[in-house]
Amino acid sequence: MKNVEVLGINLALSELKSDGLYGVKFSHALIKNIETFQKEAKNIAESLVYPEEFLKYTEEMEKVFKEHALKDEKGELVIKENKYQVDPSKREAFKKIQEEKSKAYSKVIEEAKKAEEAYNNALDDEKNVNVRSVKLEELPETITPEQMNALSFMIEDI
Repeated sequence: MKNVEVLGINLALSELKSDGLYGVKFSHALIKNIETFQKEAKNIAESLVYPEEFLKYTEEMEKVFKEHALKDEKGELVIKENKYQVDPSKREAFKKIQEEKSKAYSKVIEEAKKAEEAYNNALDDEKNVNVRSVKLEELPETITPEQMNALSFMIEDI
């Protein structure tokens, strides 16, 4: 199983609504798989390690963004598509600071890009995951199609 698949299954399990799903064998397998995939996903996530200086750079840039951000009537930061919107009247000052910081931290930024590239490449690596499986007849009668789809990785007869 690829690392990216492990992350996807972990996300599906974390969002799974298991209300009404009963059965000893099924519940045991589900609990064990949740534990396994949480652990594996945590290990994968922890493999992306940024240099300490890069974290300092991102903190500094966040402060700069907040200082130069566009704010709404309530004084809240305006965020579109997960990005702060720069106040047009502060755009030139923002660009200047951004350029200075990017130049000052250029080596660290490059190291962070390399770390992200290595992480992204590792998402295609194969991982041996101990999946607890159940037979189709061991599934609860109340299982919905959505639940069955999310759990298909652990159902033997699918």
